[in-house]
Amino acid sequence: MFLYHFYLLFALYNNSLPSILWDNHHFLFGGINICVITTWIGTLKKTREVETSLVKPDATDPASVSSSVKEVEKHLKGQRLDLLINNAGVLTRNTLGTQTPEDMMQVYNVNVVGPLLVTQAFHPLLKREAGTGRSAIVHISARLGSLHDLPIMYAAFPAISYRCSKAALNMLSRCHSEEYKQDGIISIAIHPGSVKTDMGTDEAPLTKSDSVGAMMKIISSLGEEHSGTFVDWQGNTIPW
Repeated sequence: MFLYHFYLLFALYNNSLPSILWDNHHFLFGGINICVITTWIGTLKKTREVETSLVKPDATDPASVSSSVKEVEKHLKGQRLDLLINNAGVLTRNTLGTQTPEDMMQVYNVNVVGPLLVTQAFHPLLKREAGTGRSAIVHISARLGSLHDLPIMYAAFPAISYRCSKAALNMLSRCHSEEYKQDGIISIAIHPGSVKTDMGTDEAPLTKSDSVGAMMKIISSLGEEHSGTFVDWQGNTIPW
């Protein structure tokens, strides 16, 4: 998990602060406190005015998550958290014939239980009083979690536990949008596309910069009307 204090600068799949978030040496996103939960831990480069703090919780361990909230709270110094990105995720390529209970539970634990615990813990920092603006929860989901689109790629990529966990994550995102709207919190699920990463492999069509840059445009313009939706990296609505 990474906290970028005062500036929204984070590449969901990169190992450095990306140039795509700069426009003629000006910040595209300013005045924002962001917390990202991710399974990736890499090398962070200090970039100009960005204050970067690294907190490393186990997103599936309530005690670890609780400890990380206290650490983030120290860095916020009384300010609110503007954006929580639940990006942690694992994928296994099991079929109905090879799927095991152990794998199903492990994948659900990271992909669903983790975001549930993390969002519960950070909820107090995200809450807004009436008239004081909004905050947002962004769940990095996947089109493979769409029930409607199942026939399109199922034969080539069944990935049972992953598909089921992302469908559950989408439901969790909808639940967050419904319950937390009274607290001024937006919740959205975003499919980042098929990206050249360890999970997507080099055969994926999208580069990291393409995916992250497009998603950041969506995140920077989030409004109440986007809460409870499921979209791709280009902002196109994905059927549930």
